[in-house]
Amino acid sequence: MSDPTANSIRFRLGYTSPSTLLAELVRAVNRGEVVLPIGRTVPVGTRFLFEMHAPGVSPGVEVLGRVVAVTPKDQGFELTIHYERGHGRAGVDAALERLREAHQYEQVRSHPRIPFHLNVRDQDLGLHFLVRDISRGGVGVDLSSEGDLPEVVTRGQMALLELSLPTGVLALHGEVVWVRGTPGGSRPGFGMRFGTLRPQSAATLEKVLALELMPSATPAPRISFGARALDRLTG
Repeated sequence: MSDPTANSIRFRLGYTSPSTLLAELVRAVNRGEVVLPIGRTVPVGTRFLFEMHAPGVSPGVEVLGRVVAVTPKDQGFELTIHYERGHGRAGVDAALERLREAHQYEQVRSHPRIPFHLNVRDQDLGLHFLVRDISRGGVGVDLSSEGDLPEVVTRGQMALLELSLPTGVLALHGEVVWVRGTPGGSRPGFGMRFGTLRPQSAATLEKVLALELMPSATPAPRISFGARALDRLTG
């Protein structure tokens, strides 16, 4: 079998920490594609290899992409590049290990947090949220839409996060355990602690935490609260 990276155009990208590298990796794969300005045209089908590096991460993380469209611009071209999953596992494992090592000094949280940067939507409220990080214990979520958190998002309220994975939808239920307003210009947000998951859901979550499975944008990941969350979980 031929090596898909052999004739790829290489881009080296540097990040300040393993955490920022993983956050960008998840964001890129979730987005599915990137538009790259370039001075000269290349044929559709050309492969790019993005090499992502951060201190303590060796080897680097590699992400393959393929040009699917070339658009002429005034001073050059824009390439639309689709990301391809499943390459560069060693670098991902190295970055995750650095996060686990750093968590040894954590005094508050029981589980290491994986940067996630996943856009989710509450279809009923018409609001957009950003999942900042995820762990075995739960998720940290910011409100992306303008304004304040809806009244339904209160401590003790049931919540349901549904992730679209290549293997199907992973439903993670739990409760809101803290709520943040807007001090110092921060976005409103909340923390969700997972409940007791079924063995299959817990095993799938472990694969998400290892970045062996990554959510996709279609169907759109969603979040719900209160009675609506219960209806979706039991319906």
